[in-house]
Order: sequence, then structure tokens, then C-alpha cells
Amino acid sequence: MLTSADDYVEDVFEAVRRIGRAPVLVGHSMGGFVAQKYLEDAAAPAAVLLASVPPQGLLGAQLGLAFRNPALFAELNGVLAHGRGSAEALRKALFAGAVAPAKLAEWYRRTQPESQRAVWDMTLFALPQLWRMNRTPTLWLAAERDALFPVEQLRRGAGMVGGSLEVIPGLGHAMMLDEGWESAAERVEQWLRESAVGG
Repeated sequence: MLTSADDYVEDVFEAVRRIGRAPVLVGHSMGGFVAQKYLEDAAAPAAVLLASVPPQGLLGAQLGLAFRNPALFAELNGVLAHGRGSAEALRKALFAGAVAPAKLAEWYRRTQPESQRAVWDMTLFALPQLWRMNRTPTLWLAAERDALFPVEQLRRGAGMVGGSLEVIPGLGHAMMLDEGWESAAERVEQWLRESAVGG
């Protein structure tokens, strides 16, 4: 696939045009990166970034995973590039612990290759231009047991973009699917209610 990060950003612009007003941006992982890129050219009342690709890109996370767990790193690259890999690799990458076999099988069935162009954009070629970004209230949520983006990388990213970083205990990278996902959802709802958006 040759889809670029900018192609995904244009999809967000199209969705906003259809909505008719600026929405709160909520992005997970690559979606968080897309939200940061959107803010280069548009404003939003607030943003919530969940286990997001940080503004410094994927390189640090990729190198860290390659050193910590080279077998998982290699298998994930196979999944991203060719849609090939094991369900167990998916579990280790996305979840903090055990996953019901039927659920894991269904999520694995839905796994597909990622655009290599977009991966390169997130690694090096299209990192967010921080000086262009519209500043908005931003909540960064990190997953305590995220195998892909360690908390310190997200803390550094939050410091670059602005906003507070909070760590949700016991969750893996797929915060909205992992056992205990309610704690992340409840924190997002609470933050939005307490922010100017919810006022």
C-alpha cells in the first residue's frame, strides 16, 4: 500500500467537513499521530491521544523493541508488511495479559498489512511540525504495559506537544480492547467533562 500519513489526515478533514464543526480529536496509536498532523493545519477544541505514536516518531520505539524483544520485533514487521505473523505475537504486542481465544482469533482475522509509506512517514519523513501545530488542551494516556510505546517515550512526546500525560495501570497498547478498558474510557470521559469542552 502507498497510502501516506497525509492521506489519512485528509480523511480527517473530510470527516470534519461532513460533521460541520470542529470536533474533539481522539486518536489511538497511528490515529494519535494523524491527529497531531491534523493540528498543523486546523484547530480543535481538545485532543485525546491514546498510546499514540509520539511526535518524535517510531524510530525510538522500533529500536527499543528490537533490543528488548527481537523475535517480537521481527514478527510484528512481518505482520505490518505482509499481514503474516502469529496470533500470539499480536497478543504480546497489543495486550497486557491473557485474551479470550475467540476474541484474539477474531482480531487476528481482521489484521491486515499497513502502508509501508505511512510507516516511513511516522518514522522519519513526515513527523509533526511542532511549530505549525495549533495548541489545544490535550490529554495523553499511556498504557502501563504497552509493549510498543514505553511510558517515557510518551512523556517526552507530551512535553514536546503540550498537555498532561497520565498512565493507565494494567493495560497494554490496545487500551480500548484490553481487559480493564473501562478505566481508560472513564478517564477520557472525566477529562472531557472537566475541561473547557465539557463546560
